[in-house]
Amino acid sequence: MSSFNRFTAFASLVTLLICLGIIARSIPSISEVAHLATSDHNLPHAIVRNLLVRDLLDTSSTTPKPDPKEELSKEDWDKQVCKGGLLLDMMGKSNDDEAGKLFNPPREHAASDFQDFPNDFKKWGYSFVDQTQELKKNLAHDDLDKVFKDLGVSHQEDQWVGTRVWHVTDPDAAEKDKDNIDHQTYVVDGKTYRSSGADYSFAVNPNDGVLIIFDSFSPTIMGTHRTPLLSGDGLPSMQRLCDIVWGLWATQADGHDLKYIIIQDIMNWLTLGINREAHNRKGEQDDPWPGVEFSTDSDEGKALMASPNGYGVAYLLIQHKKQLGKYRKVSKITMYDTRGDDEPSMLLQLS
Repeated sequence: MSSFNRFTAFASLVTLLICLGIIARSIPSISEVAHLATSDHNLPHAIVRNLLVRDLLDTSSTTPKPDPKEELSKEDWDKQVCKGGLLLDMMGKSNDDEAGKLFNPPREHAASDFQDFPNDFKKWGYSFVDQTQELKKNLAHDDLDKVFKDLGVSHQEDQWVGTRVWHVTDPDAAEKDKDNIDHQTYVVDGKTYRSSGADYSFAVNPNDGVLIIFDSFSPTIMGTHRTPLLSGDGLPSMQRLCDIVWGLWATQADGHDLKYIIIQDIMNWLTLGINREAHNRKGEQDDPWPGVEFSTDSDEGKALMASPNGYGVAYLLIQHKKQLGKYRKVSKITMYDTRGDDEPSMLLQLS
């Protein structure tokens, strides 16, 4: 091994140890971590993921949320930077086998269990609703033409497909009466499940390699609106945004290279806090397009990568190396607030 490679390996090890030290200081008890770790072993860096679930993604009404204008503490910021660095490290692994070793417990490969699309959508109770007509309004209303022009992306309507991915078995009945969702069911391997009403809205441009996420309401979130409440093992096994996004891309843009992912109108309080801190550290303000660009080599870019909105895209690349490319990673993140309403959009550029 060359001296350069030895130095790089040593530097990576030091970074990992520092990150684990920062993360360890935030763990309240071994028993709590053990309990969290048993909830899902199919995610990279279980300790990191558990902290994300506990600290970042808890949407229960009993969990107090900080003032959305409150600044992140130095410790919280350092945690985000380290988490983002770990996710980027996993994206950079050369193959599924190598990335799989970083799971807890280690897996033979990192690939997602959901690969058979569009069949997996039908199996797990999801329906597609065409939204191409509604998409025309969104593309005009969100002033995306400036973004598309700078990226060299077509704004022509015939290049775009709008799709609602809805966790209902009868979209027409659900559209007429939302309470009807409580009575919709599907069967997987002999077990009857109830529809959660999870709701996603996308736009896809296969030729230019662009996917836009307009809305994303997961089974976990929408299950709280069901009567009776839907949670735990009553939720579909296929419920993570990364699998939904990949399934849609595989169904509507198979064979095309995914280059850009745009997440519109972000409202997640933690992502907003990370974005605000990233801007402050760079001495920038929230601006309309072209906004502010953050390299994922920077601390600001790593922190945004670890945000609730960035994390799903990271996981998409980690678990779909075979289809998307073994060395694919997010190289740049651009934040911009076209409407000036403190609900910025996030552009993730893949390399």
